[in-house]
Amino acid sequence: MHSKSSNENIIELFQELLQASKQMLEITEKADDEDDWAQKINDLMLERQKIIDKIDEIEARFDNGDDYLSAQERLKVRQIIKEVQANDSKVSKHLKKQMLVVKNKIGNVKQNLKAQNAYLGQEEQADGWFFDSKK
Repeated sequence: MHSKSSNENIIELFQELLQASKQMLEITEKADDEDDWAQKINDLMLERQKIIDKIDEIEARFDNGDDYLSAQERLKVRQIIKEVQANDSKVSKHLKKQMLVVKNKIGNVKQNLKAQNAYLGQEEQADGWFFDSKK
């Protein structure tokens, strides 16, 4: 049997992973234009990857799969993984919505810039003249 501290350590890492996923969900649910939510999500993704790497490192020490965890510990880990997956699914949906918002804003900025350049005569006219009837 493997040491109790390794088992506790891996369960703590899974709990840290769950906390990171909860924080990501909270940030994406409250994301708005003024907030630096994207940087926070990026930081949490990096933290999350470090946790996953640590989990992989611990699991690599044991060649016999889940045998180093008791049935109760495996159940706890599975529950945590299910929660993380549920949070990840929600985060993904929120991020897709935010990407659409950003895409629309970029489109609006491009359209406004094109109109401004045409109005100010900064855009080359290849096929005709631009007359400003307001002047």
